[in-house]
Amino acid sequence: MILRPICFALSALALGGGMAAMPQEASAKSVPVLSVYGEATIEKEADCATVYARIQKISNEKEEIDEIVEDFSSIKEDLVNIGIEKENIKTLYFYEGLCNFEGNIAYRANLDFYVKSEEISSLKEVVTTILEEESASIDNITYELCETSAYNEALALAKDNALQKANSLLKTENMEIQSIEEECFYHCSSNYRDFVVTENDDYVETITIKARVKVTMDYVETENPQIDENIDKETGEIFEEQVMQEENIDKETGEKIFEEEEEAFEQETYLS
Repeated sequence: MILRPICFALSALALGGGMAAMPQEASAKSVPVLSVYGEATIEKEADCATVYARIQKISNEKEEIDEIVEDFSSIKEDLVNIGIEKENIKTLYFYEGLCNFEGNIAYRANLDFYVKSEEISSLKEVVTTILEEESASIDNITYELCETSAYNEALALAKDNALQKANSLLKTENMEIQSIEEECFYHCSSNYRDFVVTENDDYVETITIKARVKVTMDYVETENPQIDENIDKETGEIFEEQVMQEENIDKETGEKIFEEEEEAFEQETYLS
């Protein structure tokens, strides 16, 4: 995998451009803004498919060419009988004209159509039904993922990938997501395959789906990171050693030690 450049955008205050100082309460320590790209690839078995087929007739007799419409009607009826909805059987192209056939002028007609199988389990039966018509052939099959949740899954994994990169860079999880943008990226929800007749074909294909997002987040450091390290994350209480981290604090009384010595030293320094 090729890692994308990671961009840091520092605020004007951090860069220091001679701007007027902000009030202290509005300048909580921060904060490079971190933008990270995340990518993910998943594979899913196709759950639907579209079969593209053709009926072709070539004959010296015009009447035989006219039968092409009847042949299509027969195929359509058979497909409906096995459970295919009529609206999922559509004609794409029809042509009728003259051609050179075996050195003679003949009539030719082509009728292209497609059949959408909304359940992959019925695909093999669809193919068999079409090929029962002698003048019919299959050009290709396009496998698809009709269930959109697969792409949403890829997007979620891409976001997680971006967060992992950010954690690796900053060595912390103390970040807040500001925005997530879906990037224009190659997203495959279909798989084209030329049709080849095989007896043992299970008509199963795997779809590869790719997703890419840009996650923007910020990280704000506290005034005293050392104090954060000594806070119990479950109770919110400060560990005892942190409470007593300042020098000259009596752990029992909480009062400063050597206070008298410090005052005497200050007076002596002043007099001298």
